[in-house]
Amino acid sequence: MKLSENATKKILLIEDEKSLRNVLTKLFEHQAYDIRCKEDAFQAAMSIGGKWVPDLIILDWNLSEQPDGPSGKDVLMHLWEDRNTHIPIIIFSGFLGSGKVCKDILSLQNEYNEDILKCIPKPEFDKLVDAVNVFFES
Repeated sequence: MKLSENATKKILLIEDEKSLRNVLTKLFEHQAYDIRCKEDAFQAAMSIGGKWVPDLIILDWNLSEQPDGPSGKDVLMHLWEDRNTHIPIIIFSGFLGSGKVCKDILSLQNEYNEDILKCIPKPEFDKLVDAVNVFFES
């Protein structure tokens, strides 16, 4: 795929850590993807639709530093409850080594009969970029 072809490929990055948003934005902009970033989970979920609809969502599982704030799990449930929105999702999180996180993800996939494209641990940026490129090439 040529870089210019990537410009029509839209990615929504939902990540609360500013430094990671900046790094990932630069990585994907360098490959000419149209990437938009949101740090607030529900703002991100509510922004889907309208004129700009992503082809792919990259979602941080552990979004909120506030105990009562929305998590990646909350966003995922919101997206999957909206049956008009079927956008592939890649989970990118530092907590994937936790058995509880993997169990939560599997449980949600079964409950909503949906699939996660891939779960990639932070900070494996090369694996994330590869997964995105493979997704858009298929």
